[in-house]
Amino acid sequence: MLGLCLLIIQNVPCKGHSHVNSESRMYLEDFVDYELQRLRDEREDELFDMVEDEEVKQFRCKVNPRFHYNTHDVENIIDKLTLMLKFLAQYIDDLIADGLYGLRITQGILEDIMRSIRPENPFYDRLQKLTIYTKELADATYKKINAKKTPYDALFLKMMKKPHGIFLPWRRIHTLKHLYDDKATVDIMSGQFSEKKSDHCIALLLGSAAESHGRTCIITEQCKTMETAPHTSGYVLTHQFLYFLIGLQHGCRNQLEESFGGKIGLQRRFDTFAVNIAIQMLGSKVKSEFHLDRKLEQATLGSILGIIECSDKKLHKSFLHYISKQGCATIPKAENDAIREKKEDRRIGGCSQHTNALMTAYLASTLRFKFKQPSCDKME
Repeated sequence: MLGLCLLIIQNVPCKGHSHVNSESRMYLEDFVDYELQRLRDEREDELFDMVEDEEVKQFRCKVNPRFHYNTHDVENIIDKLTLMLKFLAQYIDDLIADGLYGLRITQGILEDIMRSIRPENPFYDRLQKLTIYTKELADATYKKINAKKTPYDALFLKMMKKPHGIFLPWRRIHTLKHLYDDKATVDIMSGQFSEKKSDHCIALLLGSAAESHGRTCIITEQCKTMETAPHTSGYVLTHQFLYFLIGLQHGCRNQLEESFGGKIGLQRRFDTFAVNIAIQMLGSKVKSEFHLDRKLEQATLGSILGIIECSDKKLHKSFLHYISKQGCATIPKAENDAIREKKEDRRIGGCSQHTNALMTAYLASTLRFKFKQPSCDKME
């Protein structure tokens, strides 16, 4: 068991040719440390006799080197992703932080795929061109936003300068079911938790808040209370997770660990985010643009958190249904539509920029799942 964990940490390239960047490697090490400690606490005497136990299968989710995927399915996703990126490119002068962040996530996911596949893969050339196109579009968008420096965009410029690069180990929902919160009901961005307040907490981490004065990774008591509020769901839960994810990616690891229970406490919080975001997403229905946007946000973040079910074939096919021939993700005749509270969301071509950016990121994450399909069977 311990040898198996070390094999994963050392990133042995023998079969999967997988790549783990330094930040993800550190996080994977902590993930293994946390899980081993949890298993020791629960069943110390059986630790080395649990190779076949469902609870530890998450250790054995590895990249499948055989690339078992449906060719037509992959072609369709690439076509849709290309269409959506070109749609966003038409409105590059109107893109704001929301659109650019989606592009950076998409870029990071595509670059992660390219580090894992070989030139002989039949989709290598298309994916390489798509990756380059996404990078160029994201870079050009960043320059335009940076030149404008609107107050809202300025808060997040630092986190949009580079592509997203953190992906947690693959695991199935049932491995984390003990962390599911069946009392989660809070999904109202008002009162104690609001998107504006959450954005300010993220700006304190990035050092872009007015009171930062060049300091980064500032964690206030108010932010601690808000970002760890219990029984949350929907946008509140996803924005709580984004706070930790952005902080981790932008050099606040030590401060997060110090404020939220050390390495084990932080990992447990990520695991809790993973299972609750995924289960809430899978149990929701799309009845309006509001629901589509929320479900896409949950699915994309759930995939980043490594939940296999968030890239389910049936799920991603249901999302493809909402992409128009022009490359716009929307519900033309939504009944009982609700307006998303995000005031800064700027519509482009009649579509929500926030939703479109999320759709591109989700399609990329689906491709990542297909090209790096995890196998949770017993390792050879």
